[in-house]
Amino acid sequence: MYTLRYITHAALAATVLLTGAQGAMATIFSPYEKSSVKRGEMCEIFYEDRGHIGPEGLTKARDFGNGFVAQDYVEFGSKLFVLSDCARAEALVIGPIHLSVGAFSPEEAAQLEVEFRETPFYKATKEAETHAANGTLDLSVLRDRYQSQVETATLISVAKKVVLDIRGDKPMHRYDLGCGCKFFYPESAGAS
Repeated sequence: MYTLRYITHAALAATVLLTGAQGAMATIFSPYEKSSVKRGEMCEIFYEDRGHIGPEGLTKARDFGNGFVAQDYVEFGSKLFVLSDCARAEALVIGPIHLSVGAFSPEEAAQLEVEFRETPFYKATKEAETHAANGTLDLSVLRDRYQSQVETATLISVAKKVVLDIRGDKPMHRYDLGCGCKFFYPESAGAS
């Protein structure tokens, strides 16, 4: 069984080692070169670049109701939560949460789920979902509440494509955070 597990930022930044026929060796990646893009349904877009370990991109847009659309930006085992307020043409970017995939026993998986539900990242996403559904969500209030608990809690415009980056390397791609607004709320300011 594969389960997501959050890890520390320091562990994420550790040197990547690959084991081959000759034993373990440090791997230094070549400069980034665009290799492919995969577009899915409802604004999903992922890039596979040479030099990256795994794809990076935005998950499918999810309608939280009342003009709010959510997506996750995923990059090398880390995730940012992106919540667009289509009426105001702005988005809250919050996170990241650092994840790893592994095989865990059912008991370990249950414990990891409990620990994950205690993270500010999880609490912020659930609070956003609840308040969006009942029409009481204000992105500024949510940002202010979690700003001191996560690495990033920033309001940005969805009017132009934006660069998202977790690792702090050379971002290569710009993302249309208004895409979900265009899909679910085409008459909104965020869809312009």
